[in-house]
Amino acid sequence: MRHWEIEELLATAVGMSEKEYEQFTNNGEDIEDLCIKHFDVSIEEFAKIAEALVLLTIPLKSAIGETISHVFAVKDKLGYRAILKTEVDLED
Repeated sequence: MRHWEIEELLATAVGMSEKEYEQFTNNGEDIEDLCIKHFDVSIEEFAKIAEALVLLTIPLKSAIGETISHVFAVKDKLGYRAILKTEVDLED
């Protein structure tokens, strides 16, 4: 998973809007502090937890292609947008 996906998931999990998250990053605030403040874990620990939990989500087929992924998603004005996704290994 990419670092920015984990950061966006964290921001969403703590209730930040996209605009608030943008302001947060533009102000140079520390994502590590945000993670510890809200979840009492480091960003690395949060990423490990997210990576484990995303596998428990229902696999969804991409609207654009044939890719099937486990996703954490948020509702936006166009429908739903994946914040973090892990492609399903169809050979398992």
